[in-house]
Amino acid sequence: LTWHDVVSAVAEFQRASMECLAYFDYYQIILPRLVTPKFPYPEYNPLWMGAFTGNPGVAEKLSRAGVPAWFIRHEDTVMNKTNLLGKVKPHEPDAVLAMF
Repeated sequence: LTWHDVVSAVAEFQRASMECLAYFDYYQIILPRLVTPKFPYPEYNPLWMGAFTGNPGVAEKLSRAGVPAWFIRHEDTVMNKTNLLGKVKPHEPDAVLAMF
C-alpha cells in the first residue's frame, strides 16, 4: 500500500466509526428525548456537533432533546422584541483541509 492509501483508509475508518457513534447517540439518547420530552429540558451535550435549521419547529425539537441547534433567519424577520444571545457574522475559515 502507498502512503496515500494508508492515510485514506485510516480517514475512512475514523469517519465510519464516528458515524456509528452518532447513530448510537441518536437512537439511545436523542430519539427517546424526542418521543417523550421532559421538563426541564436536558443540557446540551458539548461533544455533539449540532444542527443548523431555518425551521422553527425543528429548532425547538432539537433544543428540547438537548441537541445544539442554530436557528437561521433572515435579518429582516428579527423584531425589536426578539431575544437574541448574539449575532454572528460569517467569515472565511482560518484553515482549509484538502486532499494531500
